[in-house]
Amino acid sequence: MGLCGGNALRRAGVRAVSAVGHHDRTLERRREDLVESAAGLPVRVRVEGAPRALPPALERAARHLDASGLVIWVADPDGRELLPVMAHGYPQNLISRLGSMSRDAENVTAAAFRTGLVQTVNADKISHGAIAAPLMTPAGPVGVMAAEVLNDGERREATRAAAAIVAAQLATLMGPPAARSQGKTEAV
Repeated sequence: MGLCGGNALRRAGVRAVSAVGHHDRTLERRREDLVESAAGLPVRVRVEGAPRALPPALERAARHLDASGLVIWVADPDGRELLPVMAHGYPQNLISRLGSMSRDAENVTAAAFRTGLVQTVNADKISHGAIAAPLMTPAGPVGVMAAEVLNDGERREATRAAAAIVAAQLATLMGPPAARSQGKTEAV
């Protein structure tokens, strides 16, 4: 998937909204800005160095996705479980409290990993919405970026496309599960 401005928007399958009124033009500009800015986040991480630069990149991603929190889940070397490795917007001890998750669990995070597709849960009166975007490599999924989104972001194509772009870029930092277990790539 290309990461060039409007091309990223089109390649991500986001339909342009006709600019009938000022509100529509503003919304379209916001959508394009969202996808363009999301496209550059992890690119800066690769340039700056993964472990040190990842927390600020996750903070920027959360801001662009209008997410109250993000959790990065990475598959174990066998691909049977997902392990939370990093979070933003949650208490420091969240990762240790979450524990591992079976790839067969019945939730959007596991479903995104199994299917390789972005999954969503709509917000309701009690909970925010969620977007789970798989971290895909040529060898298949290596994890998932799960975002708790505000303001019905899970319902907007541009937000889902931006989540997919951020997840794709994060995946470039991971490498296949077998390589991670052998210490060939830098883990998050």
